[in-house]
Amino acid sequence: MKNVREKECFLREEWERFQQFLRSNWGFVLFAALLTVVCYAHNAFTGNIRVDSEIFINNPGTMQGWLENERFGQPILKALLHNTYYNPYWSGILFLLLFFGGCVLWCYLFDTIAPGMKYKWVFALVYLTAQTWAYMFYFSMMSAEVALGIAMIPFALLILCRMAGKPLRRAWFGYLIAAGCFFLSMASYQANASLIVSGAAFCLLLWAGSLVEKSEAEETANLRFSLFLRRALVYVVPFLCAFVVYEIVAKLFFSAGDYLDALN
Repeated sequence: MKNVREKECFLREEWERFQQFLRSNWGFVLFAALLTVVCYAHNAFTGNIRVDSEIFINNPGTMQGWLENERFGQPILKALLHNTYYNPYWSGILFLLLFFGGCVLWCYLFDTIAPGMKYKWVFALVYLTAQTWAYMFYFSMMSAEVALGIAMIPFALLILCRMAGKPLRRAWFGYLIAAGCFFLSMASYQANASLIVSGAAFCLLLWAGSLVEKSEAEETANLRFSLFLRRALVYVVPFLCAFVVYEIVAKLFFSAGDYLDALN
């Protein structure tokens, strides 16, 4: 019962901190929202479902196409979002909200690690207009689920950031949630694995840089290799567990699909 109350208190405090972040950075949030709509609204609500859609057209509601591509997280996220039967308007709204929310979550994560981050606007501009999204979200039938999978990454990294330094008996549940988010993110779109690694590496470097910037000599001296390694393991171990589980599931149940091999 005590552990349940601690988790409820943790979630309540985190939600209050996030609300304070939104209030303190309302201009940035508005800028990110407008940029998302300007850049992606046309694609989000298009009636053109683009390529590789024959199986979904001929078998409405089928999940077979996703399973053959080893993207078995897609059916789970589609069910979660009530988006199993594709509706361009519902899916478009979900995509815009989730992609915008993911950008805000990234900045909240960075601000948590290094409070007072000065370059939120620049990050939003570069992140939301990155060319790679044009390729990733071109296939509109999976855009909302991929956006949710991407948003899960900063959410999971934030949990790991909060769990760092806590004893395992108090932090294991947070590690489990983070690993689950990584697993679903990769299972919805395999390329998200590289985004997880990049995001974790940046969080680690941002944390190290925030220590070095402090003027107190004793704080700077604390940045030993052993401390850096322990902090890195907080991010590495949940990711490796999620990656191994994904590979096992993919090889055991979905190895017959040759879609990804054909792309190489």
